[in-house]
Amino acid sequence: MRSRAVREGSVGLLALVAFGIFSLGALWLRGLSLSGQSYEFRLEFGDATGLQIGTPVRYRGVNVGRVVAIRPQTNTVDVSVEVSPANLVIP
Repeated sequence: MRSRAVREGSVGLLALVAFGIFSLGALWLRGLSLSGQSYEFRLEFGDATGLQIGTPVRYRGVNVGRVVAIRPQTNTVDVSVEVSPANLVIP
Protein backbone atom coordinates (compact mmCIF):
# COMPACT_ATOMS: atom_id res chain seq x y z
CA MET A 1 0.00 0.00 0.00
CA ARG A 2 2.82 2.40 0.84
CA SER A 3 4.61 1.86 -2.47
CA ARG A 4 1.43 2.84 -4.32
CA ALA A 5 1.21 6.12 -2.39
CA VAL A 6 4.87 6.86 -3.09
CA ARG A 7 4.40 6.08 -6.79
CA GLU A 8 1.31 8.33 -7.04
CA GLY A 9 3.12 11.11 -5.22
CA SER A 10 6.08 10.79 -7.54
CA VAL A 11 3.85 10.96 -10.60
CA GLY A 12 2.12 14.07 -9.22
CA LEU A 13 5.43 15.76 -8.46
CA LEU A 14 6.74 14.89 -11.92
CA ALA A 15 3.59 16.38 -13.49
CA LEU A 16 4.04 19.63 -11.52
CA VAL A 17 7.70 19.92 -12.51
CA ALA A 18 6.86 19.22 -16.17
CA PHE A 19 4.12 21.88 -16.10
CA GLY A 20 6.51 24.40 -14.56
CA ILE A 21 9.19 23.74 -17.17
CA PHE A 22 6.60 23.98 -19.95
CA SER A 23 5.28 27.30 -18.58
CA LEU A 24 8.74 28.83 -18.30
CA GLY A 25 9.58 27.63 -21.79
CA ALA A 26 6.41 29.21 -23.18
CA LEU A 27 7.24 32.52 -21.48
CA TRP A 28 10.78 32.39 -22.83
CA LEU A 29 9.57 31.68 -26.37
CA ARG A 30 7.18 34.63 -26.22
CA GLY A 31 10.04 36.84 -25.08
CA LEU A 32 8.67 37.63 -21.67
CA SER A 33 11.12 38.33 -18.93
CA LEU A 34 10.51 37.19 -15.36
CA SER A 35 13.17 39.54 -14.03
CA GLY A 36 11.28 42.63 -15.16
CA GLN A 37 14.53 44.39 -16.01
CA SER A 38 13.56 46.17 -19.19
CA TYR A 39 12.36 49.56 -20.22
CA GLU A 40 9.76 50.74 -22.67
CA PHE A 41 9.76 53.77 -24.91
CA ARG A 42 7.64 55.15 -27.75
CA LEU A 43 8.73 55.79 -31.30
CA GLU A 44 6.83 57.78 -33.88
CA PHE A 45 6.87 56.65 -37.52
CA GLY A 46 5.32 58.14 -40.61
CA ASP A 47 4.84 54.63 -42.00
CA ALA A 48 4.95 51.40 -39.98
CA THR A 49 4.31 48.95 -42.78
CA GLY A 50 5.52 45.48 -41.80
CA LEU A 51 5.58 46.10 -38.05
CA GLN A 52 3.60 43.76 -35.83
CA ILE A 53 3.36 43.26 -32.11
CA GLY A 54 6.22 40.94 -31.19
CA THR A 55 8.48 42.08 -34.05
CA PRO A 56 12.10 41.91 -32.84
CA VAL A 57 13.96 45.18 -32.29
CA ARG A 58 17.58 45.04 -33.42
CA TYR A 59 20.47 47.36 -32.70
CA ARG A 60 23.54 46.81 -34.86
CA GLY A 61 22.22 43.39 -35.83
CA VAL A 62 21.62 42.20 -32.26
CA ASN A 63 18.12 41.56 -30.88
CA VAL A 64 17.62 43.96 -27.97
CA GLY A 65 13.86 43.94 -27.58
CA ARG A 66 10.48 43.68 -29.24
CA VAL A 67 7.49 45.75 -30.33
CA VAL A 68 4.80 45.64 -27.63
CA ALA A 69 2.15 48.04 -29.00
CA ILE A 70 1.21 49.82 -32.21
CA ARG A 71 -1.15 52.80 -32.07
CA PRO A 72 -2.20 54.48 -35.33
CA GLN A 73 -2.59 58.26 -35.09
CA THR A 74 -3.90 60.77 -37.62
CA ASN A 75 -0.67 61.24 -39.62
CA THR A 76 1.76 58.97 -37.80
CA VAL A 77 2.00 55.63 -36.01
CA ASP A 78 3.12 55.41 -32.37
CA VAL A 79 5.09 52.24 -31.67
CA SER A 80 5.93 51.11 -28.13
CA VAL A 81 9.14 49.11 -27.84
CA GLU A 82 10.42 47.09 -24.87
CA VAL A 83 14.20 46.84 -24.59
CA SER A 84 16.02 44.52 -22.23
CA PRO A 85 18.30 44.33 -20.39
CA ALA A 86 17.61 47.68 -18.78
CA ASN A 87 21.32 48.49 -18.51
CA LEU A 88 21.72 48.42 -22.31
CA VAL A 89 22.70 51.89 -23.53
CA ILE A 90 21.54 52.90 -27.00
CA PRO A 91 22.90 56.31 -28.03
